[in-house]
Amino acid sequence: MVLAELVFSEAQLPIGEKDRDWRNNATNGLHHVDDMFHEEYNRNSVSPATEFRRGIVTEWKRLLCLIYGERNAEPIVLGSSKLAKLSIPPAGPLTEDGKGYYGFDSMCHTFIGPVQE
Repeated sequence: MVLAELVFSEAQLPIGEKDRDWRNNATNGLHHVDDMFHEEYNRNSVSPATEFRRGIVTEWKRLLCLIYGERNAEPIVLGSSKLAKLSIPPAGPLTEDGKGYYGFDSMCHTFIGPVQE
């Protein structure tokens, strides 16, 4: 399910049983977006295509926060990372040397790559 369909199919935040489906759909959507970023990152960590995909992950996170609030968005973001077994990239700009990112992002990992459970 596309996030836009998810957003416009519910008039308000889901309650009870619907809540589980809503979180699972959002988690799965972000999981697939994160997979695309990591595939490109493994090819070339500083390419424009990698940065474009990192921007998509960042916008997913921001959109979830905007629509559902940070308290509800954080379990979705962390759940997608756990599902994918991959890190969530930071939202800040790439450093000049291409080896890190500027700024602080509370819903990301401090590294790029597989997440150990």
